[in-house]
Amino acid sequence: MNKKFSEEELLETAESGLFNLSCEELKEIIKTESKKEYENINTNLIDLCFDILAAKENYDDALPAKKATHKKIKMRNIIAVATFIVIIAVVTTVSAQYFNFNIPKEISSWIEGNAKTEINLKLADTTADAYSLKDSDLANELEAQGVSPITFPEELIKENSEIIKIDNITTDSTISLDIYIKFNYNNALGTLAVSQYSEDFEWTGEMVDMDVLSAEMIKVNGMDVLIFEHENNCTICYKDNFTTYEIYIETDFETAKLFAQSIK
Repeated sequence: MNKKFSEEELLETAESGLFNLSCEELKEIIKTESKKEYENINTNLIDLCFDILAAKENYDDALPAKKATHKKIKMRNIIAVATFIVIIAVVTTVSAQYFNFNIPKEISSWIEGNAKTEINLKLADTTADAYSLKDSDLANELEAQGVSPITFPEELIKENSEIIKIDNITTDSTISLDIYIKFNYNNALGTLAVSQYSEDFEWTGEMVDMDVLSAEMIKVNGMDVLIFEHENNCTICYKDNFTTYEIYIETDFETAKLFAQSIK
């Protein structure tokens, strides 16, 4: 991904008027840009909007003298993740009476509607017990592209699910192999982004899920799997050794949970 914008660049942005946009307007810019095919996305614009959002969230009356940290990796490698993890939901007010955030705060915390998750998942279980779907067509296809072993929801390859396309979006195989899968599950659109890194990189910062209605961490196949509910969709993330998984699915929380529970 491109470098983080400097304070000087943010100052120039403020002078141009972009910094005066509301957080909602900035998120809408990111959302609109990320809906494009990934090869046509303006990654500089998305990065800039992220930096401005971070500045707005962390400083009251002035532009930042320091920077909030968030994951800055190759944008093409994780554009699917950017699409469905960070910018997918509209702003929603949630009553604390009905809100449930059942994830240990050391792993992920809910702050003003957004979930901020420790990017390396250090305190989560990140080793799969088994790879029971290794003989499936999907696992074989990914292995042919160099991604193996893999642990994914069995529901993804059942009759009620259709894989629409599989794209290899790797840009630097010495760092990671990156696969983007688009699918339809029970007539609900979904995507799966898989990144298998060449080594255990130590990233700085946090993953941010915006406008979270509820969240839960469940144990599946030996791993801690995080499920976040947004309005009209859910996101699921987990990690197995050097491989990260990010799932977006346009369904309700209970269906997303059942989908995640089929990981093998």
